[in-house]
Amino acid sequence: MISGLITPDLILLSYIVLLITYLISRRKANLHSIDTKFILVILPYIILTALTSSSFVTSHNPLKHLILTSTAVTILAGLMINIENRKKAYILEAFTGITALSIIWISLKPALDFLLLSQIIILALIPSIPIFFLPRTLKKKARLFFIFPVSTHFLDASSTVIALEKGLQESRALARIFIEYLGSYGVFAMKALFIIPISYYLVKEIDEGISKEALYMIGVYGLVLGLRNYFLIL
Repeated sequence: MISGLITPDLILLSYIVLLITYLISRRKANLHSIDTKFILVILPYIILTALTSSSFVTSHNPLKHLILTSTAVTILAGLMINIENRKKAYILEAFTGITALSIIWISLKPALDFLLLSQIIILALIPSIPIFFLPRTLKKKARLFFIFPVSTHFLDASSTVIALEKGLQESRALARIFIEYLGSYGVFAMKALFIIPISYYLVKEIDEGISKEALYMIGVYGLVLGLRNYFLIL
């Protein structure tokens, strides 16, 4: 959360999300399905993106970091696209993701605060739990895909609330409007107003394969933002 609408940090976030979307669409038919293995493989990249994104805020040369990081993930994407074997793809992605995250983690040395993380998660769960029981017409599996983007964007909202209490400022113009009129918790209203209807529509009206990918990407983006705010607070 930094001032200004277009920043290297925002550009990097958008670029990586688009790149992951492209990878899924390019390779899903032969290599990837959104299952437990895929979620575990992609998790290091989610944490890496959040951690790298937060480091831009305090970087003295964000443009240099932007170029280096975007170049690295582009090369990695090229490697992934040209693999035709599912097992080799998972192994390469898991290895590179964990290796890259380890290098960045050792370099940045973030001081983890598990109490703070627990507060963020609990605050996000409070509005998420009742929403899980709202779409009674959905099957259990569809309900899980519905609640994933909702809960991760509530995670972003809860981390935003705590970040505001710590003295950080919100950068998103729309979020600032909700916060101005409804207070810091207004960001929950903003998320509910947009994410819940969109997620429900995708689950109910769109082809299952397409909706699953879209809901997953929306959820991943919310998770990246939530973790990013956590690292910023640290």
